[in-house]
Parts: sequence; C-alpha cells; structure tokens
Amino acid sequence: TLDLYDPAPPSVTPEASPCCQQCTAPQNKYHSVDARNGHCGETCLQDSNYWLFKIFEPNLTKSTSNTPCSDLGFPTYDSTETHGFGKLSDTLDLYDPAPPSVTPEASPCCQQCTAPQNKYHSVDARNGHCGETCLQDSNYWLFKIFEPNLTKSTSNTPCSDLGFPTYDSTETHGFGKLSDTLDLYDP
Repeated sequence: TLDLYDPAPPSVTPEASPCCQQCTAPQNKYHSVDARNGHCGETCLQDSNYWLFKIFEPNLTKSTSNTPCSDLGFPTYDSTETHGFGKLSDTLDLYDPAPPSVTPEASPCCQQCTAPQNKYHSVDARNGHCGETCLQDSNYWLFKIFEPNLTKSTSNTPCSDLGFPTYDSTETHGFGKLSDTLDLYDP
C-alpha cells in the first residue's frame, strides 16, 4: 500500500562527490539527457522503480554501458544532487558537455548528403556565416541543443538561397559522438 502525506516541497540537495559511477545489484544504471539545462544525469535504480521515476524524468533510459553520459558527449563531471523527498527521491551525478573544439577542413564536405542523412542548415548572424551539414533526422534534437537555429533544409543549397553563396571553410565542431562537420558560407 502507498501511504500519502503532505510532504515538504521537492528539494535539490548537492552532494560532495560522484555517487553513481558503479551500481550495485539489485540496482542498474539509468541516464537522462536534460537538453534544457545542458546536462546528462546518471543514477542507480532498481528496475521495479523505473516507471515511477520515468513520470518525473521523461528521458530516463536504462543504460547499456557504465558511462552513458560520456558516451553521449557529456564527459565532464559537474555535481551530484538528490532530487525529490523521502521515498520519492533519487541521487544522481550530473555531467556537462566538453567545450566544443573546432577543426578546420580543406574542402567542402556537405554539398550532397547520402541516405540516411539529410541536409540541415543554420545561420550564425553574430559571426556572419551560414552552415550546411548532413545529419540523420534521429540526431537532430541533440544537435539542436547546441545550435538553436538548426533547420532541416528544403533545398540542396540553403545557404546560397539565404544570401550566403561564398564557400568559406569546412569545420568539425564538438567531439566524439557529439561532433559534426559542416561547411561555412559567407554573404
């Protein structure tokens, strides 16, 4: 049975060091990417409690490795927090993405996309560039976190169509599985 009480409001309590690098049976590793706050969280849960925490953390996923956040491009430990209260609380480690790296390439990479990839583009008004890249649609949401203007293209020359016809360079931004190569165009 479940006893219901009027609990104190949910809390976030910071901890001093990582809690969840290794899970001990009957607990298993779970993770969740919080795109809005730019973190990935790792925790240890019993499988039987997954459904309950999934209500409050829709992206909660059972991990297939012991380093899911690093595998997803969030390798930098940030903090450990306890969210919730009483029996409805969970302690998790938060990880941040590594700072993006920029590696220049010699020639255009993304003039034609090969299935299952599609053409995407983004205008960087602050730096005066338009970028074109080839991405799988299933990865769009992840790259959209770091590139808010990222848009699926309706033509094969979106930057030229938007007034950026001159090829400038090709760069790789990010690292590991969270990296993307793109062509930059100038007005």
